[in-house]
Amino acid sequence: MAQTRTAVSKLITWEGQHYDFLQSLIFSAQERNFFPSEGCFYHWAAEERPDFIVFGFTVCHLAMIIGEALGIPLVGFICQPDHKIEERRDTSTAVDQLLEPTRKAMNSEGFNAALMSVMQQMSVRGQSLNCLRRTRGLITIPAGLTDSMVHFDELHEQGVPMVVPISPVAVGNYLQQLQQYILTDFVFLRTKGDVLDDELSSFVKQAKDAGRRILLITFSSMPVGEKTILDLALQACDSELLLFPPKPPAPNGPKLPIAVIAMTGGQEHDRASGESLERVQQLRKDGRLLVRSKGASFAALFPLLDALIGQGGLGVTSEALRAGVPVITSGILLLDQRWWAARVKDLGCGSKPVKVDRLLKWDYSFDAPRVVGMLHKALRDASDDGEQTWTQRSKQVSSMLQRAAGDDPDGVIRNAKVVFKAGTEDAVILEDCYAEGRDCCSCISRQARCCCRCIEHFLRCIFFLNLPTMLYVCVLFVAQCFCCLPCRHLCCNRRRAKSPATKDEEEEDSSVSDSGLESESEAWFLDLNMPGAARQQKAHTPKAGVVLKASWPSGRRSGTREKRPKASERA
Repeated sequence: MAQTRTAVSKLITWEGQHYDFLQSLIFSAQERNFFPSEGCFYHWAAEERPDFIVFGFTVCHLAMIIGEALGIPLVGFICQPDHKIEERRDTSTAVDQLLEPTRKAMNSEGFNAALMSVMQQMSVRGQSLNCLRRTRGLITIPAGLTDSMVHFDELHEQGVPMVVPISPVAVGNYLQQLQQYILTDFVFLRTKGDVLDDELSSFVKQAKDAGRRILLITFSSMPVGEKTILDLALQACDSELLLFPPKPPAPNGPKLPIAVIAMTGGQEHDRASGESLERVQQLRKDGRLLVRSKGASFAALFPLLDALIGQGGLGVTSEALRAGVPVITSGILLLDQRWWAARVKDLGCGSKPVKVDRLLKWDYSFDAPRVVGMLHKALRDASDDGEQTWTQRSKQVSSMLQRAAGDDPDGVIRNAKVVFKAGTEDAVILEDCYAEGRDCCSCISRQARCCCRCIEHFLRCIFFLNLPTMLYVCVLFVAQCFCCLPCRHLCCNRRRAKSPATKDEEEEDSSVSDSGLESESEAWFLDLNMPGAARQQKAHTPKAGVVLKASWPSGRRSGTREKRPKASERA
């Protein structure tokens, strides 16, 4: 935990939303951070001699070392069942579309597996994975790069049970890609303290009595900043598009704005402006906005909500699905947060994942900031196309989850029974891990297959993904050069020819010329083609009652240069 609180860690976390390569580095190095704890794990396992060991995603290698060296059965309890980084769903900009193929390659399981194998064999600080295995007298992992998670492959081949505390209802069609796991149900740790304090309960009661819809904005520990959270809250409170009829039990009446609860605890690194704080105080007096720097019981609060803007973690998403609340997933969007946002979108219970800085950008389809359009979709009673709204679908999924939970609404008993059965009745002890394929020919063959797959994916990425995108960008550039620029010049010339100022000048010039043609006694004309001295003398010697006016030749007014007459012709 100390590593995640440093300034460098916070900077990497914030920049990870913009660069997928940083997320791949975080994903690949997370297990290596626990290698220095191997000695402590091994000591207590040898001291206590447990009946079986339950391990998580980030200590898989260490559990394999301890289980194989001490002969203790293993049971996996994995909260993140996917071995790749979820692809970006929000590709609204041209840069996103151009970089999409490259990002797909970086987010793939093969790229992360190869990067993870490099990280695990590095010994910059502490020992590498093979050094740890050698100190316990175990066979090392085969050298070289691979595009698959070799430790998960080994666990699957030896039949180690892998339990995932996620309801099959929540993953939808993605369940087909998780056949090697045992999916149970969400775990909700309910206590007697799951009640709302006086501040929250009074705010919610006041909003419910008035018939307002209630929105919660929370990003947990993600460094979003107080300024951004309050900007989102103010947009939600002040938008005219977020006016809805009163909800029962309030009587029918005019449309009302929504009420917002903003959680700003731990977001002091980016303070809000004084103007925003003044507006917050006004809305607070009206009972429409509550800003809290401390947490609340989600178990007691979520069933009272109508919509949620959250960071997309397992805890927040599972509580929202269980309570039947539509979710707008935003924030930093790291690792599992993208995965859960994709599951919510596929279920039809919320939006696709959107980075928090894009929520405040203008959406021309709604003529409002993007967050306003998403909230309108989340809070409306009926859709324009007749399909289920996010709220209706969320209520349906909530009913399905409750039916699947049965008489164990918290999921604790079911998960405990499955884990205990896997560690006792279905116990598996690892033996001779990575022993197969250790000869020279197998290693060469394995590396050759890996290289061929890398070349295949590289060519596919270049010719079938990047090349069409690059050609599309080139076509747009050529269209801009050959179509827009000439048209812009022609349009400018036409506009200049038809402008009122030009017409007035032409009419004035024509009236001056006509008056000069009528009578030379009424006005003298100043010829700009005359020599300077003669023009000056003629201009300063007017006769009585004569009006001096200037007349420009038509050739000079139209932008063409009139040929200067010779000296003999002027004479």
